[in-house]
Amino acid sequence: MVKAPTDPKEVEGLRLLRTGYFLSIIFAVILAAAMLMLLAGLPALLNPFAPGQAVTFVIAIVVLLLIAIAFNLYITIRYFGGGYRLLSEVDSSFNICVTGVRLYIIGVPIVFVGALILIGALAAAIISPLTTGRELATVYLAGLIVLLLGGIIAAIGSILYAIVGPFKLNSRYEESLLLIGAIFLIIGLLIPILPLVGVILIYIGIGHVLERRPAPGP
Repeated sequence: MVKAPTDPKEVEGLRLLRTGYFLSIIFAVILAAAMLMLLAGLPALLNPFAPGQAVTFVIAIVVLLLIAIAFNLYITIRYFGGGYRLLSEVDSSFNICVTGVRLYIIGVPIVFVGALILIGALAAAIISPLTTGRELATVYLAGLIVLLLGGIIAAIGSILYAIVGPFKLNSRYEESLLLIGAIFLIIGLLIPILPLVGVILIYIGIGHVLERRPAPGP
């Protein structure tokens, strides 16, 4: 039997998740457009006669990363974390999704620190060509280790709430779009455009679940 959400916490949790997926769609489109604009300026980074342009390009990347990370963490904490926390109070099987959100929140800032170290090393190599290869190699290695550590933590967290989460939702509410969307997210690890399609399907699927709510009495 197809289950309809009846508990107020459950309904609010689903609403938060749906809003989170909607904002994720907008975020993905804006971020893709911003990255394309930055890539258009990539030749400046490769121009040895214009180091100032290269520095400006690096700064633009750092600023974009900061904005993207801040907005992404806001969506994750406010909507995915809040939504799954409310659902976990109704169904304890969603606790794994709450754990995933926490791991993601820990991992993403670590990834940023690692990326910042690598970008800083790159900028130093451009501005100060006399920097020794050994010094740069040490900094690159440190940045890479930090980046990988944060990436692993964030990836595990992301899988638990972004992929396992929709499967849990489908298991509880028997909504096929949630299942298809989750599968698209998995396949999207190989085909970049599919995660966006998966997120859209999950957004629609949660909307279908919310429509099952019983009509209020007279």
